[in-house]
Parts: sequence; C-alpha cells; structure tokens
Amino acid sequence: MKKLTGVLFNDEAAYRERMFVLVALYSMVTFTLGIIMTAIGGGLAGAALMLSFMILHVVLLMFYVHFGHYEIMSVIFCYLMNFLLLPLMYIFSGGLKGGIEFLFIPGIIEAFILLEGSVRIISLILFSS
Repeated sequence: MKKLTGVLFNDEAAYRERMFVLVALYSMVTFTLGIIMTAIGGGLAGAALMLSFMILHVVLLMFYVHFGHYEIMSVIFCYLMNFLLLPLMYIFSGGLKGGIEFLFIPGIIEAFILLEGSVRIISLILFSS
C-alpha cells in the first residue's frame, strides 16, 4: 500500500502509472459498493462473482507492486473488466437490476485513461461492439 500511495503523490511518476493506481483503487471501492448492493438485492451469485473479481484485482495490484509493469497490468485490467466481468455480472446479478451499473463507468474510463496508442483504438472498437 505504501508504494501505491507513493506513486499517487509522486510528481516524477509517469502520468499513466498514476492513473492506473487511481483507477485500480477506484475500482476496489466500486467493487465493494457493488458487492453490498448485489448482496442486499438478493443476488448472492453476483456478489460472490464480484468478490472473486475484487480478489483478482488485488492480485493484479500485487503483481504491479512487485514487478512494476503498469502497461501490461492496464491491458489485463481493462480486458478482464470489459470482456469477462461485465457480461458475467449482467447474467448472474439480474441484468440492470443488479450491481452492474457500478461497473459500467469504470469499464469505460479504464479504456480511455489507461490504454494508449493502437491498443486503445483496438480496445475501444472491441468494447463498443
């Protein structure tokens, strides 16, 4: 956690690296709220799925802290969120009545902020289709 906060408040860190840490921490808060909302709404399968993805994101953050390759983690983070989590959450949490609305915004923001170059263009085309 010390490295994550150090990257956020370090003016010498790369902009994309700081954005990766910020979006990852924002996603953790979003996952927590989504788990609570889904569990209250009775979608325990959706809450369990969201909890497993939250744990997966923590593992990705630990890989980032250990290895420091935020570019690769950004691509993995975006694709896991948009191609795996969003469809599974839509199916298991009751469609739009579950906690999925908490995940639409981070999914879109991640693609715009975290990815760069041709990876961003290809990803945005894939995400929009």
